[in-house]
Amino acid sequence: MKLFFETIENLRNNPVKSVVTFLSLGIGVGILIFALSISTLFTNLLVTKVNANGIVYTVSNSELQADGSYERVRPAQLDLEAPGLVTSGVVGASNAAVLMPTPFSEITVAGQKYQLRNVIGSNENYLEAMDLTVIEGLNMTQADVEKGNKKLWMSESTAILIFGSASNAIDQQVQTPARTFGSRSGTPTEVAPTIYKVTGVFEDPDELKRSAYGVADILVPYSAAVQTSDSNASRVLQFLASTFIVRVQNNANAEAQVRDVLALQYGDDLSLNIWEGTLQSPSTTLQETRDSVRSFTLVINLLGFILLVSGAIGILSIMLVEILGKRRAISLERALGASIPAIVQKFFYQSLVLSGISAVIGIGLAYFFAAPLTDMIAAVFNGMEASELQGHIIQPMAILYGVAAALLFGGVFGVMPLISLAKRPIAEGLRDA
Repeated sequence: MKLFFETIENLRNNPVKSVVTFLSLGIGVGILIFALSISTLFTNLLVTKVNANGIVYTVSNSELQADGSYERVRPAQLDLEAPGLVTSGVVGASNAAVLMPTPFSEITVAGQKYQLRNVIGSNENYLEAMDLTVIEGLNMTQADVEKGNKKLWMSESTAILIFGSASNAIDQQVQTPARTFGSRSGTPTEVAPTIYKVTGVFEDPDELKRSAYGVADILVPYSAAVQTSDSNASRVLQFLASTFIVRVQNNANAEAQVRDVLALQYGDDLSLNIWEGTLQSPSTTLQETRDSVRSFTLVINLLGFILLVSGAIGILSIMLVEILGKRRAISLERALGASIPAIVQKFFYQSLVLSGISAVIGIGLAYFFAAPLTDMIAAVFNGMEASELQGHIIQPMAILYGVAAALLFGGVFGVMPLISLAKRPIAEGLRDA
């Protein structure tokens, strides 16, 4: 305590410099604390919004084209047994679901046409694979897929848009457009409009997840979505079902294991691509968001450390004045037997006091500016909102790291002026003082 009051008393000799030093180092500490906190929170938020219950991989029997697109192999090398092989043979794999585009992206309800963003044909595992919950109506069943039932599941926002509410959508009928298909004989085959009954409404995914994985606005059994002649149905199903999704938890080697399991069953010449993204390709949205978080974390943390070091130089300046003013006292202490480590320790403690005061100011600044700064930064990340951050923005570990860094740099810089003084002979120090 005596050392604390002595340090404060010494600051009165340079009040302006002291205030500037406290503020500069405090700002550095505050920015560092905020940077560490917000980068941790946004990283955790990204994981929570997208991969809270595992990573969703798209497994496709396709070949990568020169333009970066993926073209499915014809004839398909996989069959409908492939998803089950993956869930049983890959550690942490579950909820594999066939994924196929549907021949319609428009529906008609009561004479009104609606253009949809994404319609998916899949099976009863799709909603669980995407970690979505049916909030009205019934879930899709295996029987719905086996029988090709003309049933339909839609997102809550789609139900509200078309029917006014999720509950109003149940048991309503929607109509798909008529389609015309070519045939080997050259005679076009016309398929009449299809009527689907809304059987369930599922919760909306986060926008980032919807965009990253192409989550369906409308889901139908893949067997019901095949609009073709009976003779071609089996071949078309075999082709369209050669792409599926699977959710994998806590398995860093999931991709390699998927390849091994499927190659064992279908041969080493199997053409397979695995990615995290939409039905068509890896997600650029997800990668861009992750890259943004990483870049932001690196830049803002580096900025915080730079400002903290700059503020710590102010501690060096104050301690330099303090040490030069006490050259004679220091030399006398050495002449009376005081060791250099003991003298360094004394000034080191004084530097810690100064750094500690700055750290307290920095903590206050971090809390004060946390909310407005978070609102500004959230706008940088696609699909993320600051309001989605749970609890306090400033994290205890960030405070610990920020204070520790301030004490470390401040303490080291504070005793640096003693280096040259300690090397000088005691007699010279007494004479020059």
